[in-house]
Amino acid sequence: MKRVIALFTLLALSACSKLTMSNYDQLKAGMSYRDVVEILGNADRCEDLVANRECIWGNKDGRHIQVNFVAGAAVYFNQSSL
Repeated sequence: MKRVIALFTLLALSACSKLTMSNYDQLKAGMSYRDVVEILGNADRCEDLVANRECIWGNKDGRHIQVNFVAGAAVYFNQSSL
């Protein structure tokens, strides 16, 4: 019974994923991090560099959306396996 519940939970969570092409297509240059979070949810990982912030939603080596921000505004978008 526990396996059935665990499987159902995993399927439900994957169905609710915000890593979709439809959400990726909503991203626009100039959006703030907060704007992007409204579409994709919280990032799985962000790395702050000198004037650049790179955030990844998903798994960098698999299905993901990457957004780079400069001075708080989105300037670069990338996706894989959506």
